Amino acid sequence: MSVLSVVMPVYNAAEYLAESIESILAQTFSDFDFYIINDGSTDDSSCVIKKYERVDQRIKVIDRHNKGVSYSLNEAIALSDSTYIARMDADDISSASRFEMQIDYLENHPEVDVLGTRIIPIGDAHSEEKRKIQTRYGTEVSKESLQNDFLRENLICHPSVMMKRSFIQMMHGYRSTYKLAEDYDLWMRGIKEGFIIQNLQEELLQYRIHKDSVVKKNIKNNKLLKDLINIRLDFLRDHFISTNYSYMIWGAGTGGEVALQILQERLTNGDCLGFIDSYKQGDYLKYKVYSPAKAAKMKFDYCFIATSPGKEFAEQNLIKQGFIPQQHFFYLV
Repeated sequence: MSVLSVVMPVYNAAEYLAESIESILAQTFSDFDFYIINDGSTDDSSCVIKKYERVDQRIKVIDRHNKGVSYSLNEAIALSDSTYIARMDADDISSASRFEMQIDYLENHPEVDVLGTRIIPIGDAHSEEKRKIQTRYGTEVSKESLQNDFLRENLICHPSVMMKRSFIQMMHGYRSTYKLAEDYDLWMRGIKEGFIIQNLQEELLQYRIHKDSVVKKNIKNNKLLKDLINIRLDFLRDHFISTNYSYMIWGAGTGGEVALQILQERLTNGDCLGFIDSYKQGDYLKYKVYSPAKAAKMKFDYCFIATSPGKEFAEQNLIKQGFIPQQHFFYLV
């Protein structure tokens, strides 16, 4: 059994692929197999991959028609036989010491199952977006706060991850249920089973953010939002098995609309009393919209926060009312 397998799916990434591959081949820890899955690319990705395959025997290529990220990752992991699995994306750049530092940490902290790193955002996205994502993926998480932290937000950057093979096997790999958030789905399922996730505080990956990426397009049509909400409700499923409970949705906007649709589909025992919003009044989607002050005088069992800009304000108000995070109120957006 080898120590490490590196798994990198590729789809039409020829522009950045050579730099990404070279950053892996230049690692100070060099004892690994490098699985590159050409997932049906229609650009020159295949030519770039074959060039490196000819000169480095660590590279193992899977070249076929498109089957998606989850399928590609599971396929490569099944072919490998290593103790650890490292993720990499075809447009990112790893620091030369990344694998060495991650393996050293995992060897000295056997309780940790999944280990990400801090990142340096690159690419053509605007600076404010880069700052936000760098801050999010720089969060230090602990065993004690793991569940609450990840229910609020995904705090680990997928291509920065190194994880134990035993973890991925116990989780039966990635699921294709949530195609835009297969990583977050895996982390949440793992946390629910008691596995430990942490982030190194060193910046060991240059993470490329595209202003016109597929993820951004799916944010606009709410596909990513739906995946994130459903993953959180999967985790919280056992919390809502009782009957005759009432809930409010904080945020009378797009997030609230998507949340209402999913909550009505999944929480069939619950009754939505309306929306809470600081800036809107009247009715929304045939439900009454209440100000935070009016909502504070009402009785309801749960509140779902479905707004990102007002998330902190919603938290503060609910906590003042005696609501406890992940017990009485939950983050959906």
